[in-house]
Amino acid sequence: MIRARSRTACLLAAGVLGAASLRCGHDRDPQIDAAIDRAIRFLADPVHIYGHAGYYLVQFLHRRFDIEAFADIPDRYRSFRLQSLLPATGVDLFERLIDPDARLVRERLPTVPHPVDRLTIEALYCDQLPVSTGYESRLRDMVSEGRYELTHVALAIAWLDENRCGPRLPALRAEVAEKMAAEVRVDGRLDDPEIEAAAFLYYLGRGELVPRDFPASLLQAQNADGGWAEEWPGTDKPASNWHPTALALWVLLESEGRGNGAPMIPPRMGAH
Repeated sequence: MIRARSRTACLLAAGVLGAASLRCGHDRDPQIDAAIDRAIRFLADPVHIYGHAGYYLVQFLHRRFDIEAFADIPDRYRSFRLQSLLPATGVDLFERLIDPDARLVRERLPTVPHPVDRLTIEALYCDQLPVSTGYESRLRDMVSEGRYELTHVALAIAWLDENRCGPRLPALRAEVAEKMAAEVRVDGRLDDPEIEAAAFLYYLGRGELVPRDFPASLLQAQNADGGWAEEWPGTDKPASNWHPTALALWVLLESEGRGNGAPMIPPRMGAH
């Protein structure tokens, strides 16, 4: 289902990234491999992905990890857009994550309900429209909120850098990574924001801050259907959901060094 990089390429990547914990070739953990396959099967089932964001995130996993089972996501997304009866709530503005030619209409930003979504959308399109006045200050205010606000500040900073537009915030990037690392623990309890923090640490190039035992703790929380639930209170396991499943799959793949480094924002055709 997934084309593995060669052992040589993996070792080279580990050397370049300073990621001594990457597993290469035959060093991979068979239990993690099996969990990855189950998660891919879960997300490849059309019934399990719904809403705009599900398609955006799974399409990114396809590009970053060469997951053949997700190759039809763009076609499935187009069908979803044509058939969806749901009103546009602003999440559709993240469409650039699947369509590199998407354009932002500034007038739609105030209609996006959540402030953190507005911040990340601005970063996603900052090469088209400069971010608004006071942007850095608003990012810093979000950092103190923790949880999803913190992880989405990490996204915004990464997208500013990917789009090569200001403000460039290396010190805040480092601070955000340290704060996300503090939220990733191996303590027998998992929830969606914690898995997201771990995934985004890899995205910021700070995978060394993810505890070495964290991938193994994810295996214990995987449901029989291959997915993960949004939260596990005690020993109960609620129904699986695409969001924590995609994030957990991302973490497991990164822990084995399978990524190719592809960014979330896909390059435009002909771009260098």
